[in-house]
Amino acid sequence: MDCFVKPSHTDVVDLIKKLFIKPTEGAGLKRDGKDVLNFEVLKGKSVGLFISDLDYYQENISEKFKALTTVYKEYNKTLFEVIWFPIVEEGQKEDPDPKADKNQMPWFWCKPSTIKRPFKCYIKECWNYQKKPILVVLDKEGKIISPNALPMIEIWGTRAHPFSKDKEAELWRNEEDRWNKEKWALIFNRLDTKILSMGKTLCLLGGSNVQWLRSFVIQIKDIKEKLNQMDIAIVYMGTNLLDEQKLQSILSTITEDNEQHFFQPLEEKKGNESVTWPKRIIDFWRYLENYQYLRMENCEKPFHEDEILKELMSMSSFNAIADRWAIIFQGSAEVKEFFKFNGEEWSKCSEKLDMKISCWKAKTPTEGKFWKVLQAAQQEHSLRLVVPQTTADFSRMVLKCLKCDRSMEKTFLYTCCAKESGQ
Repeated sequence: MDCFVKPSHTDVVDLIKKLFIKPTEGAGLKRDGKDVLNFEVLKGKSVGLFISDLDYYQENISEKFKALTTVYKEYNKTLFEVIWFPIVEEGQKEDPDPKADKNQMPWFWCKPSTIKRPFKCYIKECWNYQKKPILVVLDKEGKIISPNALPMIEIWGTRAHPFSKDKEAELWRNEEDRWNKEKWALIFNRLDTKILSMGKTLCLLGGSNVQWLRSFVIQIKDIKEKLNQMDIAIVYMGTNLLDEQKLQSILSTITEDNEQHFFQPLEEKKGNESVTWPKRIIDFWRYLENYQYLRMENCEKPFHEDEILKELMSMSSFNAIADRWAIIFQGSAEVKEFFKFNGEEWSKCSEKLDMKISCWKAKTPTEGKFWKVLQAAQQEHSLRLVVPQTTADFSRMVLKCLKCDRSMEKTFLYTCCAKESGQ
């Protein structure tokens, strides 16, 4: 659209009007179930164009995007507005159900049928919209200051305002200082602040293959019994491809009769409600995804030299590809080494452990030997990295393996974003 490519406007209101089929006052804009009669309510403010498909309309958006809701309520009176632009695919019901509860949504919204077709095409072709929600922020003059501020908001909340590149650079400088001092605390404290302070050997267990997960738990129980001086705790990490109900179902199944071998989280409350472990899992993977997205967008070093990006991509890739995986490490504020296994790699490693443990004498210190077996098992590996789509062009880059530093072969992976429901 020319209004973005060759802008002639000097006011965000003039630009917003050009996005609608009938640029009359209000043009079908609504809030709290009522028509907005005048675009002038946007004047003098930065405006976030919140773009998603209709699936997000069926959910409680205030719940789904708590951070955005918090930022909106903090700044919307004088500085910031949001308009939801729902995008529908061909053959999909054109308009949201008018009986649906729009009051869940604190910001403005419009019907899909009121949006200009060229703008819909521009969203997909130039802003790289692919069903996953984005928040394009315009300043009060209608200039784009952020192609997607949602990850910034998820990570830094109200501190992200006004979502500019300068603000993002400032936040990253502070983040790098924190990362150098407390790298793993930044990641795992999103789940529970107790995880790294226990001093135990931790087994992060992920995926959705219940049979394999149960088998892993039995193997860890066996190792604990044979190496009785080792204190091992299992932490189920799930996957971001499952909803809360399904995660709870898997967790209940694999902890049955084995609860004492699992990490016992601190109770967390929001208001009067306890935050369940499955909810924390979902929040954790979303945080990691946003953190990785932002780092890729702002990384000034080659990928293999950026310690933050390397660790983020390693963990998120395990989650994205494998339906069964484990990461084992010694829990402490300064984690020295992770041992990462997909299902097949762990099967080979556990066989070696069985053989080795049976040979070790009961009175001989064995914990050091345990880590050596894991280390040896890591020499053979088949590592895959999933690079999420961002505005940065990673397709031309040659990435190096995180384990052996060799150049990696490049393939393309297409995934469906639908979550598996527990119903």
